[in-house]
Amino acid sequence: MWDGVRFDIVHPHNRSAWDGNNLSCVLRASVAKHQVLFTGDIEAPVEILLAYRTMLAPATVVVVPHHGSGTSSSTALVQAVRPNLAIVSAGFANRWGMPKDAVVRRWQAGGAQVVNTAYAGAISQKLCAGEEAGRVRQTRDDARRFWHDLAEAVP
Repeated sequence: MWDGVRFDIVHPHNRSAWDGNNLSCVLRASVAKHQVLFTGDIEAPVEILLAYRTMLAPATVVVVPHHGSGTSSSTALVQAVRPNLAIVSAGFANRWGMPKDAVVRRWQAGGAQVVNTAYAGAISQKLCAGEEAGRVRQTRDDARRFWHDLAEAVP
């Protein structure tokens, strides 16, 4: 516990047999009723195992695994976590085409607002004990300069 926030390592555990992406650290940060799940690059086999072992709980926010790759964001994970906000950390026009459309649709079908850093820039949301989740802030919209709008208005 630090400054009222609890941190739990969900995966991996000591002597883990996983390797590669599936050895990624999965971290849960909790403050009061809010939880944020950081998933690293885990893929479906680990997601399904964590869901099966009931090591996942509903979260306010999830960082979408593996940048929205088709090898991640299994139905088991989405159903176990059911976040309000799913953040995809992906580069603009990346060569892998992430996030995959099916992954975005899966999170949306699970009730999440999906926001991609490639279009939104930095993403933040205030989560405090005793309060509802704050507004989702997207730097590219919230810090937009007036000349960006002028460029669209010029014929």
